[in-house]
Amino acid sequence: MFFSTREEPVVYVSGRPFVLRDASYPTETLHIADRADTLEGIETRLKKDILAEAENFGGLILTHHEQGAHAVQLHFYLFFHNDQDHQ
Repeated sequence: MFFSTREEPVVYVSGRPFVLRDASYPTETLHIADRADTLEGIETRLKKDILAEAENFGGLILTHHEQGAHAVQLHFYLFFHNDQDHQ
């Protein structure tokens, strides 16, 4: 049996977790759903958006990383080895 207690959508990129946050409050959890199936749908959409951004910008995506109470912009490069990586 498996229980997920996460409260926000998370997508792993190259083994690193990324979550959806409000740019005005980058260190606070964004409460947008309380049902697992809704979170999974949001994660699926987030993954599609990330892949589309990477495709449009030569493999680069813009991410933000927390440093104390602030978020710092960082470009992250996605490596695609084959078509399976896009799924």
